[in-house]
Amino acid sequence: MNKKLFLVLLLVIFLVGQVTWGQSKPIYLNPKVATEKRVADLLARMTLREKLGQITQIESHRLMRDFWNKGPVDPAWLNKVIVRYGVGSILSGGDGAPAPNNIREWVKFTNQIQRATLKTRLKIPVLYGVDAVHGHNNVIGATIYPYNLGLAATFNEELTRKYASLTADEVAATGINWTFAPVLDVAVDPRWGRTHETLGEDPYLVSVLGAAQIAGFQRSKKVAACAKHFIGYSAPESGLDRHPAYISERDLYEIHLPPYYAAIRANVATVMINSGAVNDVPVHASKKLLTELLRGRMGFKGLLVSDWEDVQKLVTYHQYAKNLDQALILAYNAGMDLNMVPMDVSVIDRLETLVRKKKIPITRIDEAVKRILRIKFQLGLFERRIVDPKLAEKIIGSQESKKLARTLAQQSIVLLRNQDNILPLSKQTKSILVTGPSADSLSRLCGGWTIHWQGAEEAELKGQTVLEAIQNKIDSDSTITYFDQVHNTKKLVQLAKEADQVVVVVGEKPYAEQEGDNPQLRLSPMEEKLLTTLQDNNISFVLVVVAGRPLILPKGEEAADAIVWAFLPGTEGGSAIADVLFGDYNPSGRLPITFPSKVVKFPVAYYYRENQTTPLYEFGYGLSYTTFKYSNLKVPIKAKAGNPVEISVTVKNNGELMGEEVVLLYLQHNTKNITPLRKTLQGFKRVSLEPGEEKTVSFRITADQRKIFNVNKLQWVEEPGEITVKIGDLSRKMLIE
Repeated sequence: MNKKLFLVLLLVIFLVGQVTWGQSKPIYLNPKVATEKRVADLLARMTLREKLGQITQIESHRLMRDFWNKGPVDPAWLNKVIVRYGVGSILSGGDGAPAPNNIREWVKFTNQIQRATLKTRLKIPVLYGVDAVHGHNNVIGATIYPYNLGLAATFNEELTRKYASLTADEVAATGINWTFAPVLDVAVDPRWGRTHETLGEDPYLVSVLGAAQIAGFQRSKKVAACAKHFIGYSAPESGLDRHPAYISERDLYEIHLPPYYAAIRANVATVMINSGAVNDVPVHASKKLLTELLRGRMGFKGLLVSDWEDVQKLVTYHQYAKNLDQALILAYNAGMDLNMVPMDVSVIDRLETLVRKKKIPITRIDEAVKRILRIKFQLGLFERRIVDPKLAEKIIGSQESKKLARTLAQQSIVLLRNQDNILPLSKQTKSILVTGPSADSLSRLCGGWTIHWQGAEEAELKGQTVLEAIQNKIDSDSTITYFDQVHNTKKLVQLAKEADQVVVVVGEKPYAEQEGDNPQLRLSPMEEKLLTTLQDNNISFVLVVVAGRPLILPKGEEAADAIVWAFLPGTEGGSAIADVLFGDYNPSGRLPITFPSKVVKFPVAYYYRENQTTPLYEFGYGLSYTTFKYSNLKVPIKAKAGNPVEISVTVKNNGELMGEEVVLLYLQHNTKNITPLRKTLQGFKRVSLEPGEEKTVSFRITADQRKIFNVNKLQWVEEPGEITVKIGDLSRKMLIE
């Protein structure tokens, strides 16, 4: 062989080697390649079975040796679910923790699952989801923040974003990369058992704080957020969880959709589907809502996941599908991407048959798989699927998170009544009687979805109860008496009359979902008797309510000399309540939901004209230990349609204590084309003022914020006409030309 031919042969061998080497390093494994190219490359390599595994989500109990009783991972089940069936997503439900439930075991558990994915042909990592709805609340040792309804009472966008960011750091540190939060359902009926999970009754407030949570959760690009539950879940006509909702087109667009528009603008990665039915069609089977509205009109491009077992429930609960095969066809063809099964992997076998019979188009499957793969690439899971337990132990339950949780709990507390300025209490009070079932309970401060579905055991939580926090506030020569035998009314009255001050702490037991439905909005009979006994004996007392919704108290506003509404404030809630009671923090929370005076036909939200009863307390209500005065409201007399306007007001602290005021701006459309909402919140700002200090608070109101929904056109439009701007007790009119 001559020298020239030999060199050509070497070049050919080199080039063939280069091609072979390139094939051994797939494009999808190269983090420097654009995400869409990685998605396309990986999808092209996948078999139908691998695709079907990716669009299936299984609950973590299915991987465990002892199933519902938890326990260690069963290697056989781990192999079956992850390796043989190629399941692409795992979730931990309300009780889906490893045993024992601690930080190291969580990391060990998620790492075991991800290591199993390395045994699969394409080594696709798992997308792991949890309901981190008020902190990393599945994990013992994590800080539990105020629930959403209390969070909304802060009207604090900045701290809401920070809370979500710290929560995401904790979630990512345990190897979890998806949180089923925030809840964007608008609370229109407080009887509903998930009211505490909402950000209140106002679409604008839910939109702003929901978008802030999404930004916080997704800040590090290690965790995907999930806006839920699309759409109308919070409006069951009966007030009961998962019951059907009947929603007019106008209410759907004006009340329920705005938070999801805001979520899409905030680039939310995923959306979860409403478990119920809207206007007699289960949402999981509604192509009109999921594809035409959410995908088409609203422009959502992310992943659409079902809720717990809701495809199966199209058969068993809604009786909308005749069998599981039909339910799968309906749900996937309506637009669902990922099926939260959550226990039976054999659904993949069913899916394969349905796809091969062309009952579900392969294009629909590919579309769903692309969305799932895209998130996995965007979260960097192919590069960092294994996490370090030491980092998790350092982050979870940090002092930073506890400090933030206490601040949020303080700002969430709403002072509803303060007769004769009984509050704040003096730390030198000689004797205080503390009573009520929520006084010495951390579990009641945290509510459901805390460690377990229906709430934590007391020993699983760290923090001060209200009783302990009060004991740590008072002077050493003062006496605290705790009386928990409230059925002994004779002794209760005797102790109350002997005490200089009486603090009663009542509320709701922890609950989640349908277990929390409360058709009468009542306290327990025992707690109502406790209050009426004190009232009937003319005993002055301070009432603290720890509850996830408005409740109707015996004698209404006159239930006590002072009423402190704490919502569900979390593990730092006891300390925050004591801070308010003794004046170490001046209450600044404002109601994010209207408190009805009696059970009537709902909704009773502040913006509806047709309210049938005067509310006990309206949205935005809240007292302080100081007083504020509004003046100098500046509103343009005229404004051109399409242009933003600047509005300002001066706020002054007229009292003797430093305080924070939540300034709320409302718009009222004085139009004749439709019956408008009574008024709508379109701006809020929190301002801190020293005694005698005043500040100018400014708002920029865009044209979009001035739009109303035109029922005839099915569009948001800015119509020429008069708008009234309201801030505090001031109002000015503005003409839109």
